[in-house]
Amino acid sequence: MQYKLVNSNAYLMHYGVKGMKWGVRKEYVPKGRRKSKRTDSAVDFMLQNPDLTAYAIAATYVLARFGAKRVSDLRKQGWFSEKYTSADVDRCHTTKEEDLRIINKLPGLDESTVDKLAYVSSVDQLSKSEQDAVNKVIKDGWMENCVYCTTAGALRRKGYDVEAKNSPGRGHSHEQTMRWWKGSKIENFMGESESNPKRAEAFQTHTETRESKSKRSYDEQIAHMSKTLEKQGVGAYGDLRLYGFFCGHSTEYSVEKDGVKIHDNQVKHTYNSLEEYMKYHKQFDPHMSTFIRLDNCEPDLDRILKEHAVKPRGK
Repeated sequence: MQYKLVNSNAYLMHYGVKGMKWGVRKEYVPKGRRKSKRTDSAVDFMLQNPDLTAYAIAATYVLARFGAKRVSDLRKQGWFSEKYTSADVDRCHTTKEEDLRIINKLPGLDESTVDKLAYVSSVDQLSKSEQDAVNKVIKDGWMENCVYCTTAGALRRKGYDVEAKNSPGRGHSHEQTMRWWKGSKIENFMGESESNPKRAEAFQTHTETRESKSKRSYDEQIAHMSKTLEKQGVGAYGDLRLYGFFCGHSTEYSVEKDGVKIHDNQVKHTYNSLEEYMKYHKQFDPHMSTFIRLDNCEPDLDRILKEHAVKPRGK
């Protein structure tokens, strides 16, 4: 380092050191935490490999940063999940009618018990007799997320042998569903639609604001919803979202020869009409509803699997 006396005021002027670049500081790394080449190479690998799941990325980073023992410890705690590719998912060998019986029936439960299942966080909130009945017919995973269940039902209609993954207590947005289904759009019952996933939530808010001023009565709105869905034609199906003042719910609708049916795949129960469904679910305001038609869309199966919404059935 060199110093030069410029004038009688005698101030110091810094000329820098060899190789120094102005405005660039060396990264400060606390003692004992210096990054290794192994960490950098692992991060590069993650960025360059789009096929990795979030779990695989996490495992790669932890392996590079903390070593194999930590990965093993976290795996035992259930931090990492199995990775599926679309090639792992077989086509269903059941007919449509057989498949609906598989995903929509819980034998041995009366309808009042079935109606409660989607709205309790634990079987402990049911009566003792209801708990016994539920435990007989459902051994595991009955509280899967409703959006996962609707997605699994729609995929099974397209012939994929999948089931919803267990994910209690997690909500999922319209944006996520639209990203799972190529070419999908969110629609309301005023004839408006939005095809940009990033604007899906704003569209939902817009719908709630507009419909709150609707002049249709409760029953008139339900009849209007049924007619709107029926116009799609027999064979159409999709995701129907219903909202109330404290919760929302995703169901699968299908247009059949005898009208619109509602399949609440979370509790594996089918209602013969929208009117019947709303009769048992008065906590939802039909004026706030939206839907995403799925029969005319192709699923991004790799993305759905990587985001762990569904899994191959039986795994």
